[in-house]
Amino acid sequence: MKIYSPNNTLIKELAVKDKSYRLKEIMGENALFLYYTLTEHIELPIGAYTTFKSERYMLLKFENFKKQHTRHWEYSVKLESWQAFLAGTRVIAVGLWVSVK
Repeated sequence: MKIYSPNNTLIKELAVKDKSYRLKEIMGENALFLYYTLTEHIELPIGAYTTFKSERYMLLKFENFKKQHTRHWEYSVKLESWQAFLAGTRVIAVGLWVSVK
């Protein structure tokens, strides 16, 4: 799986573990959970993204990693879809007149 930086350059091509999955719920969360190990430490910047099944998933929070040894790093990353941006927003209709009787 290829991970790109926010300015569209390739950061790393990862071999993800079998326990990685996509969670897509109706009227709920749409996220991609990646689990992988590397021999060196890489830090994914906020806004890094990947495309899975024609859908873009972005990193909105820093990844979790565990250092097992100097050459064995375990990562767990949650990449979220565009719907995560809308979760904390409110829409205010300006200029609409509603008459209540």
